[in-house]
Amino acid sequence: MASPYLIDPDGDVDLLLRQEEAALQLDSEFDVPSPPPSLDYRRPITPEPEISKKKNKKGKETPILIPEHILESEPGPGPAPITEGLGLARYAGTDPNPEPNADVAEQPVASDPDETLVRIRVSSKHLMLASSYFKRNLGSGLAESDTLRSHGHLELAMSGQDPEVTLIVMNIIHGRTRKVPPSVDVNMLTKIAVLVDYLQCHEVIEPFSDKWIKKRKGNIPETYSRELVQWLCISLVFNQASLFKAITRTVLRRATGLVETLGLPIRDCVADKLNQYRSATIEQLLSGLETLLDNLRLDQTECTECNFKCNAMRYGTLAKELGYRGLLFPRPKTPFLGYSFENLVSSILHIRDSPYHIAYQQHCGQLRRLVFARIPMRF
Repeated sequence: MASPYLIDPDGDVDLLLRQEEAALQLDSEFDVPSPPPSLDYRRPITPEPEISKKKNKKGKETPILIPEHILESEPGPGPAPITEGLGLARYAGTDPNPEPNADVAEQPVASDPDETLVRIRVSSKHLMLASSYFKRNLGSGLAESDTLRSHGHLELAMSGQDPEVTLIVMNIIHGRTRKVPPSVDVNMLTKIAVLVDYLQCHEVIEPFSDKWIKKRKGNIPETYSRELVQWLCISLVFNQASLFKAITRTVLRRATGLVETLGLPIRDCVADKLNQYRSATIEQLLSGLETLLDNLRLDQTECTECNFKCNAMRYGTLAKELGYRGLLFPRPKTPFLGYSFENLVSSILHIRDSPYHIAYQQHCGQLRRLVFARIPMRF
């Protein structure tokens, strides 16, 4: 037996959906390139020859002091934030993946012989008032509007839409707010966002989407993952500017590959801009280290007291440390698969000074300080 629902008993439109149809798959594989093992600064490497080192009272080496500005989470001065130029405009997409029917005790309509068909009776006036999509299709000179005017009733197929998601949205559009769940999980919220974007009914859904997002904000992942991409979609569709900024910052810092859209209504220009910013920042970091190598090789350093031996030791140390990490001869190239800005910085922050250089020239700037200065603080 079909699954009939009456949102409006006196409605003049029957929405027809199929349980097995789903345009959106949220359980497909999500490939995140793994960081190369060479980036792990904790792996065993050839030990340096023993040279007297400054130790504390307990005989332990003095720990590395990393400048606070490197570890700050807030961005320092630099290029304009990622949110500029991306925009939070509305997009178009299609949805869904069927889940159990919403718990709505609607009045049954005459059953359809098709077991998979779901029929939802609604009002064309409510649809056209709330949705630009329905206003175009039911209020113009299209075949659907002609059928509705001439027969007083219309059956409208909605291919690929999730019945449960459609019921939630239709209940909101028709003012049946007691039928609307007080909270939804991120998968359901993503599906609702996709349908809202498709139907262009943002305004009527906004009071509910704000509440749903507020209840789940504490569960937003801090790593680049499928769920983070879903939240990117949610922030765009529901015009959550601060949420969008936080999510894109996480993507830029922690994505190890190209940003995927998962078929969600995320405009290509948004994904392209994120990929460009990520690649540009990693490129700037690696180019800065290459420039530092050249400066040491050519004795073009800020220390006027440094001589050939001093720069030779620092040059060799930096070349070895970058080589250990797979960042030299050859160095990674765009799109830097497996590398994120954060995992690169984390590894580079543990570059060691040459013990020979420390013993030989106390007046020179430590190699670490020269490396830290090459880290771009974009976000």
